Parts: sequence; structure tokens; C-alpha cells
Amino acid sequence: MGFGASRGGSISAVLISALAILLMGIFLTISFNIFKIVEEAQSEVQMEVFLEDDADYNKVEVSIARVNGVMDMFYVSKEQAEEEFRRAFKEDRGLLDVLDKNYFPASFRLKIDYGYRSSKGMAEIAESISEIDGVEDVEYAKVWLERLERVAKILRTTGIITGVVFSIVAMVIIAGAIKLSIYARKKKIAIMMLVGASNSFIRSPFLIEGALIGIVGGLFACGAIYAIIFLVNKYTIIHPTSPPLEYMLALIGFSFLIGVISAQISVSSFLREDG
Repeated sequence: MGFGASRGGSISAVLISALAILLMGIFLTISFNIFKIVEEAQSEVQMEVFLEDDADYNKVEVSIARVNGVMDMFYVSKEQAEEEFRRAFKEDRGLLDVLDKNYFPASFRLKIDYGYRSSKGMAEIAESISEIDGVEDVEYAKVWLERLERVAKILRTTGIITGVVFSIVAMVIIAGAIKLSIYARKKKIAIMMLVGASNSFIRSPFLIEGALIGIVGGLFACGAIYAIIFLVNKYTIIHPTSPPLEYMLALIGFSFLIGVISAQISVSSFLREDG
């Protein structure tokens, strides 16, 4: 009873549910790569603390080190700051020659701990450091960080909506296939019920069928995702990264769960109608 009873419907369910899971997986892969870019960009974000001319940089350094979220720092003297400017703007270096002194401030460049690389975390660190004696100004890529976070938020929201839509599509398809299997075996089920078979006994083969449809669909989708990534890497200038194995296993597990839930809904509906 089950998978073989309505083979055409089951195969169609596998293919269509696999397509739904595949589309979900493709979006997951795109989201994974964008989130990876966002994380790498955030890891490069630094904070620069500019010092007053008469500041004792040793005391300032000690105070900054006590601020939560500061992972590492290095000191940039006024002379180093000027030299960096000269290297970066070689064509304009003559402008500095007319100045009567070095107007570049000394500073500390901070590397921020992973848990504080958000606009909120950076703002908290900047506020704490700005209150330290000898600190003239604190700068970091605030606007850029906020834009990155907006992109991540949009992706997260879109991912949830996409996941829900494709999950519903897969569940409807699998539930329809299971219902076909049930009606193809309706007379046998009626006989089993007459001889005292429990609902659990009747339900179990269809739950197995739903689980198989979900697993096969998930495996097909994962294989297709890896094949698409391979082809994109080989024949285009885009080089996406494959999601980690745990992502793919989670996708297969999710597909399995969809199959079981769909079967449960179909069988329960049939038993209520027949009961």
C-alpha cells in the first residue's frame, strides 16, 4: 500500500515538490552568498579614534582597551598620518608643503569584536570612547553599516516569505499525491477497517510515502543546486560558494517534514470523511 498504488501521481509529486524545494534552495544559496559578503564586509569595518594634540595616548589607550567590544587597536602618530596621506594622494602632496606644521591628528584604529559589528554595537562603542579624556572625535562607516543591515533584513524577510510560499506549494502537491494513493486503495482500506485495523496502522504506509516523496524531492533539489553552482562557476564570471553541508541536510530534513505533514493532513482528512 502506498507509493506503488499511484505511481504516476507520486512521481509527479516528487518532481513538482523537488522543483519547489529547488527554488527555495536556490534562494537560500543566493541569500547565503550575500550574507557571506555582508559578514566579510562587516569584519573589515574599523573605527578610528582621533586624539587631541595634547592628549596622553598611553592613558587613552588604556581607557579604550576597557571598552566592551574593542578587540584590538594600533596607534597612528601624526607623522604616520601625514605619510599615509602623501602616499594616498601623490598628485596633491604639494599642498602639504605650504603648511607651516603637521595638522594631521594622531589616532587609534580599532578592530571591533564580532558581536559588536552592527550599527547599534558600533554606536555604543563610539559613545563610550567619545567620553574619554583626550579623544577629539570618533569615526566609523555608520551609513554604510546601516545600508548593509537593511539589505540583510530585506533578505531575511524575503527568505521567510519565499520559504512559506514554496512550502505551501510542496505540501499541496504532496498532499494531492497521497490522496490519490488513498483513493486508489479505498476498498482495501475499508476492508481493513472492517476487520479492526487501527487508524495508526492505516496511516503509517502513507506517512512513509509522504516521507519518501519529501526526501527524494529534497535530494533531487540539493543535487540540482550543486550542479547549478558548478556550472555557474565554470561558465560564468560569477563564483558563488556552495552552502555548507549542514544547510543542505537541513533542506532535506525540511523537505522530509513537509512530506510527513502533507501525508498526515491527507490521511486524517480521509479518515474523517470515511468515518
